[in-house]
Amino acid sequence: MKAWLALGAVLPTAALAQAQSCRAPDRIAVPFIARPADEAPRSSPVVGYTLALSWSPEFCRDHPGDDSEQCRASTGRFGFILHGLWPESPGNTAPRWCPSQRALTEAIVRAQFCTMPSTRLIAHEWAKHGACAARDPADYFAATRKIVSKVRLPDMMALSRAQIDVGAFKRTLSALNPAIPVTALAVDARGGWLSEVRLCLDRVLGPEPCPRARPRGSPDTTPLRIWRGGGR
Repeated sequence: MKAWLALGAVLPTAALAQAQSCRAPDRIAVPFIARPADEAPRSSPVVGYTLALSWSPEFCRDHPGDDSEQCRASTGRFGFILHGLWPESPGNTAPRWCPSQRALTEAIVRAQFCTMPSTRLIAHEWAKHGACAARDPADYFAATRKIVSKVRLPDMMALSRAQIDVGAFKRTLSALNPAIPVTALAVDARGGWLSEVRLCLDRVLGPEPCPRARPRGSPDTTPLRIWRGGGR
């Protein structure tokens, strides 16, 4: 797992934007995520990774029926959350649903909760992606937290009041993180609203220009609005 920690040597220390107060529930039930019948297990060589950070206010607005801890008012209002760290392979052959003999535990989920405030998301990401990248879910999620903690994020409330496009957002993020070139970033702006930021990483988790096979997000010229919650 040493390679997972390489990013810490090249990115400045910072913290993921989270709820002002985050506390895991007193009781956590660990969900079981079954592989969908129409998705076969796929093992392929890993050539890099994609780190995906979801803008939580937009996700919860688009999923009004979502009853996960992420979108419940009682668990606090979140900013960026970790969607996942996905191993990638050449072309459209990224590994998925790899078999694992290690199961998630309540302790692992609790430690991950304030980075990924949805127990179902945590379980899904391990089953679909994490098991293809690590033998042990504790190691996998500890590595994701270490990587995320190194990424500096902009003042999202200030940006939400500015007139910017996707390119300007990427340049702002790159300026805060000199080790991350603009070409290593992709921004998903669904309907013109910020949905997700993705960072392309190489095999040792250093930023690299996004290969053509990986999702590149919305064009740089797309006007970008940032949903803060409440009424529009």
